[in-house]
Amino acid sequence: MTTALLASHRGVVLKTDRSAGGHGLHFVSRGDQPPLASPPPPESRWVVGEYVEHTRAVSAQGHATATGVEAVYDGEMRMSGGSFAGYCSPLKDLPARSAEELTDWTLALGGQLAAEGYRGPYSLDLVCTQDGTLYALECNVRRTATTTAQAMVSRLTSGGRSVWSTSTVTAIAPTTFDEAVGHLSEAGLDFQPGESEGVLLYADRPPPDGRSWRYTALAPTHTRLSELEVRPAATLGHEVL
Repeated sequence: MTTALLASHRGVVLKTDRSAGGHGLHFVSRGDQPPLASPPPPESRWVVGEYVEHTRAVSAQGHATATGVEAVYDGEMRMSGGSFAGYCSPLKDLPARSAEELTDWTLALGGQLAAEGYRGPYSLDLVCTQDGTLYALECNVRRTATTTAQAMVSRLTSGGRSVWSTSTVTAIAPTTFDEAVGHLSEAGLDFQPGESEGVLLYADRPPPDGRSWRYTALAPTHTRLSELEVRPAATLGHEVL
């Protein structure tokens, strides 16, 4: 399949069917060496498609019920090496026609899922080109990597329209959860009920290295959110992914 597509397209994308975070995403161009050092196990499945030049990876989340379908939120996916690395919601600087199309597609997908008997959250992932053209990539009929963060922000802000993001900050040295929260509090970054901005750690423990902490940041505007997100790295002493 890859060889056949490369005969007619300059590049293709290979993705393992693992349904989580873009693991195993490979970008292959004509003349490249095979992306895999050894063949995958026989039971592995792959999605192979044409690579489309794009400037952004975006998504929209909907919710299907017995009585209707709702487009709940949208945002831009942050990517690192072909993997999902974070999210920022809501979308900004998307042409009006593209924003309308995104909503229409999300509701249409939800309507089809509801007709098949599905009830619950789902998402539609897309890429966006320089001129605002959208290309749908896949749908995730389940809770996604952003569902928990959005629900948390909505609850803390009583359903307000805050701008929020998710990412990972890597501390310069291993810390406990309480220590990491303490550093944020000392820097005045911890979110307090009734306030409009702050940073929350939403995983109670990091990987074994004790350094990488997933967080959600929220603020009144995209500009303020960008300013706020610089500070966790400075507070904990290392980079934000």
